[in-house]
Amino acid sequence: MASIRRLDRGYLPVIMDWWIRFAGLGCPSCLISNIAEGFERGSTTEFIPFLHIAKGSCGEVRAQLAIASDQGHLTLSDYDRLHDQARRVSGMLSNFIAHLQATDYQGEKFARPRRLAAADTRLADLCARHGVKLPNYDGQAEDSK
Repeated sequence: MASIRRLDRGYLPVIMDWWIRFAGLGCPSCLISNIAEGFERGSTTEFIPFLHIAKGSCGEVRAQLAIASDQGHLTLSDYDRLHDQARRVSGMLSNFIAHLQATDYQGEKFARPRRLAAADTRLADLCARHGVKLPNYDGQAEDSK
């Protein structure tokens, strides 16, 4: 048992240092990755949960900063600066979530088909006014005159 304690005392600082570095790098990248993944889903209803997860990652960053500071890996001024940045990002995410919940915009997944349909209608109208016949891509036979 004594040998395990000696081993623990020797390796614990190394393990803690590795963990803080790993978590410190992992949390911010998880935050960014969650925002990107949610955005790519194309709808606000799918985006918002990913923003909540990213907000949780901000809390995780703040916790890791506290651990790093307690372990002496950060100066107090660095801790204060980084903690304040993480808190501000969390607040921005909260405001963005509230904005998305209050808007009628459903997301690109729903807006793009409507936008494309409107563009198709405008093109067809323009061609009809100028006597240009559009090709038929529906696979239906055209009326021959």
